[in-house]
Amino acid sequence: MQHKSLITWNLMIYGYGSHGDCIRALSLFDEMKKAGELPDDVTFLSLISACNHSGFVQEGKNIFEIMKQDYGIEPKVEHYANMVDLLGRAGHLEEAYSFIKAMPIEPISSIWLCLLSASRTHHNVELGILSAENLLRMEPERGSNYVQLIHLYMEAGLKNEAAKLLGEMKEKGVQKKPGCSWIEVSERTHVFFSGGLSSPMVAEIFNVLNMLKSNMVDEQVHLNL
Repeated sequence: MQHKSLITWNLMIYGYGSHGDCIRALSLFDEMKKAGELPDDVTFLSLISACNHSGFVQEGKNIFEIMKQDYGIEPKVEHYANMVDLLGRAGHLEEAYSFIKAMPIEPISSIWLCLLSASRTHHNVELGILSAENLLRMEPERGSNYVQLIHLYMEAGLKNEAAKLLGEMKEKGVQKKPGCSWIEVSERTHVFFSGGLSSPMVAEIFNVLNMLKSNMVDEQVHLNL
């Protein structure tokens, strides 16, 4: 390919980055600059995402800085979210939180979700609670936000706060949507919800489950012997 358009460069950078080859993605960025092609906000989003996938923290921070300083491109919320995720995954939780506080735009829920996920991974209950509280403030209708915050309160030994929030959740009628799975048998789709009892074959299902449980117990006894 003799001439690469901006779209082509962006696609190549994104492709390598999303498959964990950040070094090649960064190398392509250098080639792009030498070819005289000016990057856009998508280029930088792909580069930061590439650094995120590979855990290249310093490189990601450098890319974020030059985006505005060298090219005058204002970061969008997606760039900020990727930076928070990059810092959080690497365990730089305090830096990620400081980054959020310094943002010139209001952080969206996905940014707090990134920090929450990183806080749970790296066992920082304090920042986890802070993130979950912000998530709940922004999305009070989501039952999963209540559940996560209740669990974090319990981990921190804040049983009164957990009980109060559980009561608030019940009072408002907020429910966490159950997980579901489905299977197709004889061209018919069967859907199962966690804890659900709506199947017309619920009695037969529990009979089979009890039989399997009994067989597993017997097998365990046999193995122990």
